[in-house]
Amino acid sequence: MSAAALRAGSLPALLAWLFLPAHAPRLGLVRLPLRLTIGAYAALALAAPAVYAAFGLNAYADGGFFSFAILAGRSWDFLWANFPGRLAAYALAVRPAELYRAWTGDAAGALRLYALLFGGFPLFGLLASLAALPAGRRAELVWPAFAFLTVGLLTFGFPTETWITLSAFWPLLFALRYGQGRPAGLLGTLLLAGIYAFSHEGMVLGLPVLGLVLLRRGLEADSRAAALRLAPALLLPLLAWAWAKTTLLPPDPDTVRAVANNQWELFHPRHLYANLILQKAGFGALSGGLLWVWLVRRRGWAPRRALASALLLAVTVAVLLLPAWGLHTAERYGARVLLLLLLPALGLASVLTTVTAAPAGAPRPGLDATPALALVALLLPLHLGEGAKFLAAWGAFTAEYRGIAAGGPGPAGRPDLAVFPAAPAGAATGRRPAWRVDWSWTLPYYAAVLAPEGSPVALVHAPANRYDPVRCAEAASLAGPGSGLTPQAAALLRSFLCAPDRMRPAP
Repeated sequence: MSAAALRAGSLPALLAWLFLPAHAPRLGLVRLPLRLTIGAYAALALAAPAVYAAFGLNAYADGGFFSFAILAGRSWDFLWANFPGRLAAYALAVRPAELYRAWTGDAAGALRLYALLFGGFPLFGLLASLAALPAGRRAELVWPAFAFLTVGLLTFGFPTETWITLSAFWPLLFALRYGQGRPAGLLGTLLLAGIYAFSHEGMVLGLPVLGLVLLRRGLEADSRAAALRLAPALLLPLLAWAWAKTTLLPPDPDTVRAVANNQWELFHPRHLYANLILQKAGFGALSGGLLWVWLVRRRGWAPRRALASALLLAVTVAVLLLPAWGLHTAERYGARVLLLLLLPALGLASVLTTVTAAPAGAPRPGLDATPALALVALLLPLHLGEGAKFLAAWGAFTAEYRGIAAGGPGPAGRPDLAVFPAAPAGAATGRRPAWRVDWSWTLPYYAAVLAPEGSPVALVHAPANRYDPVRCAEAASLAGPGSGLTPQAAALLRSFLCAPDRMRPAP
């Protein structure tokens, strides 16, 4: 193709950029901030499993019921049979914990293992990406690092399967982009594609990007054979996923209805504009941007010096806003929409460019993308600060629930909650109540997960909530063979689920 045909702005240039890897523009990055970004990603990926296990984050929100189902030995029956498109979470985190409890009888150890495995998905993504990237392409780790440090941490603590989507997407993309189709590599690509396909239904948004990777390689003569060998490794898991979604019918219509409503709710705009971290980051970015414009236009500062000053102000404003309004809890659930939307956008950007690193002061070929890493510097302090606030609130909640489960007074300051069997509410105090991280439909099941020795005498519930994933008829099996629940926990939950005002008909 002639140079004239590839002139900037021409249609041939656009098509060549889209489909021919040889014409990919370069993104230049200063080596130090590049290494700091990847280093922060590695550090937090290493810390995540320990944090999940230490704080029992496996039990937060929906995870309260997930953990209860592991203890009951009924995860598939109670829950995962309704999610045939999300089998990766069941196979990689839930089932191993369930088997560990069945083999050892160690219920607490099983929940710790579940927390370690679920919290370890970002580390899995990092290690798999390192294995998939050639030695000379390790700078491409900036893409999963950027994705994790900006949007991935928005969902920290919430047991969303989109964490698996995020963790499997990047190594799969790298395997398809750089793999040679040798047997070991094909097996690894097949495994990654299976994990990605069965992570969450939102993975379909990234499929066009993965398909583009194979198409680009197929159009290049020297990589066509590898692309043809790799294509089945991507297609076979997708066909298996389509078969599972159309053949494995969920047994619980109430759960199917609730999941369907959640899927429609997923893309509601309020999950973006109501996100506390994004609000605070917006204030910081706005203040920094205004300062940059003022310094460059009014004071005549060099753009680089002005950018550094603006970034420092933006981070300072964002950190000062940490104690401000609200606590980032329920928004962690809604934030997965931003993750699912931004992931394919970043994937496309990575496919259409090549990252190069250079020392500070050295010329960087192509587009200088270093300023984009300023977004990490702005968001990371917010993530860490809001994460610390969330962990403190979660710790207060679990401590108070343990006290109630052991026979203490009910939750203070929450008239919408009740204790079963009935108990007096705790005395109101001047402090804000610990119940800022409760999740209404999972509250009763916390009794089996959080009670001392797993033997509660009471549980907390929301009387207005009418969704109980376990029916009275099924509650009889909670103390049956294979169950890890204590007799006391099984009897309490059975009494609650079979109370006249809680019972619902069989499907």
